[in-house]
Amino acid sequence: MQETLNREYKAVQSRFALAKQALHNATHPEKPKDSVEALLQHMQQQEIRAGLKELPPAKRTEYLFDSVEAGDATVLRAVESQPVTSDLVPSDVLDRASKTYAQKIAPQQTEAVSLAKADLEAAEKVRNLVQVALGYIEQNL
Repeated sequence: MQETLNREYKAVQSRFALAKQALHNATHPEKPKDSVEALLQHMQQQEIRAGLKELPPAKRTEYLFDSVEAGDATVLRAVESQPVTSDLVPSDVLDRASKTYAQKIAPQQTEAVSLAKADLEAAEKVRNLVQVALGYIEQNL
């Protein structure tokens, strides 16, 4: 029974991972293969971050969400690639902006991730309950 439970749980985990990967692929363009293009992208992101740094925090957030809601991830990607020591946008705001962009650009994949996450949470509960029940049965035998 434990083997079947583990096998089914791994299948649900796999579906969740595949859904997350599909969402990532839909919302993140491939990285430039050409080093010149990669350098240009890096420089553009630096310029965006420098411009954002000049704005008050509320305007940074507004600018980020305006671009995301317009379906443009340029500012989002620049903020996501900020150095760890930078505090252009708080992490919770960045998370909300990423989710907003994903819902705008890839609503089907976003819904698939939500459903797969709910399935995974339900599977974890079932697995835990069954493990407790099996442990109880073993102790009383």
